[in-house]
Amino acid sequence: MGQGLPIAMKVGFATSTTESGNQVKSTYDYIGPGVLKLYALASDANVRCNLFVNGTQILRNEPVVFVGTSGQMKTADNLITAVPTMGGRVEMTFTATTGTPTVDFLLTQEGVPFGKAISRLFGR
Repeated sequence: MGQGLPIAMKVGFATSTTESGNQVKSTYDYIGPGVLKLYALASDANVRCNLFVNGTQILRNEPVVFVGTSGQMKTADNLITAVPTMGGRVEMTFTATTGTPTVDFLLTQEGVPFGKAISRLFGR
């Protein structure tokens, strides 16, 4: 299975004791049903992530467990979560307990193929 359609990718900043702005501000802040995957690599171990889809909590104050040098994130090694969703508005923020570390991240979605969605609808 591939990594899916990129929804958001960049280097974000996690500010100490203040939640960052929504990191998903693009054409893809509303998604359909499928599997949402977050890959992330923080420059410091004190980074936390919040991820919501259509108001449903996926990650709430969860640590970004992979730490390393900016620009070294790999999808094969830095998967934080992969969760099926029914779709909706995606919101993701970062916080840090101290300082202003950076977070390299890639948020993707693998959609449900139309044929499979119809088959599931009719129980086939």
